[in-house]
Amino acid sequence: MTTDTRRAPRRPVPEIIGVRDEMSGESLGRLGNVSENGMLLLANTALTVDALYQVSFPINDAHGVPVTMAVGVHLLWKEP
Repeated sequence: MTTDTRRAPRRPVPEIIGVRDEMSGESLGRLGNVSENGMLLLANTALTVDALYQVSFPINDAHGVPVTMAVGVHLLWKEP
């Protein structure tokens, strides 16, 4: 059995949520999961490890109203 030792629990994403690069306007892929201090991006384009990206994606608030989240992210690792 594997124990998850992350600082914040990962939350699954119940639907397909696209992630956009704010600098280029291009799609980067979709969210796989999110946590208080990170996210899994299922990328559809080549990304650079140790790079900083400005991304945005829509999520629903507590009332189901879509809100655009704009965040800066640091790509720590990737795998095919």
